[in-house]
Amino acid sequence: VDLFPDDILSVKNLTGEYADLSPSAGTPLTDGLHPMDIKWWGRKNDWRVFVASSAHRLKPGGAARVMISFIPSHGYIAPERVPEQLMTVLFEIPMGKGRVWICDLDFEETISSDPAARSLMSNILKMSAM
Repeated sequence: VDLFPDDILSVKNLTGEYADLSPSAGTPLTDGLHPMDIKWWGRKNDWRVFVASSAHRLKPGGAARVMISFIPSHGYIAPERVPEQLMTVLFEIPMGKGRVWICDLDFEETISSDPAARSLMSNILKMSAM
């Protein structure tokens, strides 16, 4: 995405098994969801279960705000490498008087078969109307 080069450091294709909704805890975005609801979403006619096929790494201290964070599947990560592993699958960037949301969650593949995916998508749609 070249629209926001100052805020986005990179986009990585990956298999996202678990995303963390705690950056948005207590907001309408997470209404009705539990911490483990963004993990291993089922897919129609597909044996794989994961929530995202890509994730973004944002510039620390930039204007973009993480709404759902993400750390790729891993084993041991040396402490000095932890910051480069921190990513997001849903974030917003202020633009003029509004904001742009960028989402890497695989809703198209999951909302027909996973109730947690449907619930989060419903919350996103409600928030976008605010």
